[in-house]
Amino acid sequence: MQLFDDTVRVEYIRRVLWDVHTDVEAVLRALDGRAPAPGTLDLVTVYAKLLKSYSWHTLLRLIPADRLKEALDDDVLRRLWPASLRTRYEYARELLSRQSVSTSG
Repeated sequence: MQLFDDTVRVEYIRRVLWDVHTDVEAVLRALDGRAPAPGTLDLVTVYAKLLKSYSWHTLLRLIPADRLKEALDDDVLRRLWPASLRTRYEYARELLSRQSVSTSG
């Protein structure tokens, strides 16, 4: 799925980081793997906020496909609540790992 334009992605990120004083464009660069997360903010926190806030289809347009595995890491999923949301993303991670195995092997 094609990512949103960077301007749109910045706005989505800004909405979830409303309570954090940070350079949102720097966060976008970090999500894309072009730079480290800015300041004291870490990507685990950013991913957790994104997963708690947006639908799966929106997430696919915000997070590059090659970064989804990182976004669904155990450290991120542990921060999700309610437990049903965590379970949903654990299942998504399992499906993604199966897909990558079946297309590569």
